[in-house]
Amino acid sequence: MMSLFIGAAGLFVLLAVASYHPTDLPVLSSEPNQPLRNIGGVVGSWVALIGRGGFGWTSFLVPVFAGVWSVRVWGTKTPWQGRGTTKLIAGLFLL
Repeated sequence: MMSLFIGAAGLFVLLAVASYHPTDLPVLSSEPNQPLRNIGGVVGSWVALIGRGGFGWTSFLVPVFAGVWSVRVWGTKTPWQGRGTTKLIAGLFLL
């Protein structure tokens, strides 16, 4: 179940970042586009703004990592237990 959630979140981020348009939000322009050009709607526009504005083209790595993580979690029964949990939490905190 957790792997499906991670995979769906990665797919959403991929679609949002791929359909990013800088004039979708009024933060970056005086007049926002109506309707939004982003596939993810308002939430997708904010995700894409944070991703592309903060991390640039490397924001496309987030869906790749989510896909790899989803595949790795798929085979385990308890995805949050193990030695990698501390490293995962520390990595997310540092990010």
